[in-house]
Amino acid sequence: MAITTKGFAGTVDEYEHARLFALGAHRYAVGSVNDLRVSAVSGQRSVAVAAGAAFSSGVRVDLDALEIRALPAIASGGAWHLVVLRRTWGNPSAQPPTAGTAQLLTLPGPLTTTEAPAAPPTVLPATIASLPGVRDDQPLAWAWVSAGSTSVLLFDMRHLPELAPFRTAAGVRTINTGNTSFNLATPLPAGRFTVPPVVVAQVEGGAVATDNMTLRVAAKTTTSFDLVARNIAAGGIQGLVISWHAVQMTPTTAAG
Repeated sequence: MAITTKGFAGTVDEYEHARLFALGAHRYAVGSVNDLRVSAVSGQRSVAVAAGAAFSSGVRVDLDALEIRALPAIASGGAWHLVVLRRTWGNPSAQPPTAGTAQLLTLPGPLTTTEAPAAPPTVLPATIASLPGVRDDQPLAWAWVSAGSTSVLLFDMRHLPELAPFRTAAGVRTINTGNTSFNLATPLPAGRFTVPPVVVAQVEGGAVATDNMTLRVAAKTTTSFDLVARNIAAGGIQGLVISWHAVQMTPTTAAG
């Protein structure tokens, strides 16, 4: 597996300059939904980082093949690890000159109980590097492991340049009930959100008069929310069509 960097001193021509700025409008970005995707390796307490392109701070990094990183075993409880792509700038004026480098790392995060968490940490590890031009870590995924298990729970932290929000989802639900009010549990895509998103819902139509309907969103988590509908005319709710849109603007906040 080779990691190629473009953007450090002496590595950029017109072609590479164009490739850099294809991703360059963001603090961190990956080339597509599949680039540098982190997945669990079955039975190994390890993660696999897919090939692809990533950008940050003027440096594009290309991985030409999948790379595997093992996560440390722990004696008790659970533990978080942040998978990052680290860029380290060289010094072309040094004697001899030193070149910039890139590497995949896992940084230790908070310790937990053995109960599988519903959401990742909202604070990055204290050891993360964030000094562009010297050393900088691009978050790729939070990985959680527990004592006595090789399973790895993952939360994606990559940013796609074509999407302004960090994460988004949308859907349509239909309610059919003879009751005056109804709570409809609505799932969100597994692993999509790292914090409970902002959810907006509206009535699209149905057999009941939509002017008689009230609608709100309740019980939001990273994996689901409730649509709470009520017919103020005291009739049933038949064929009520509701559309919804969920959004998370940054890796750690729903609004932004």
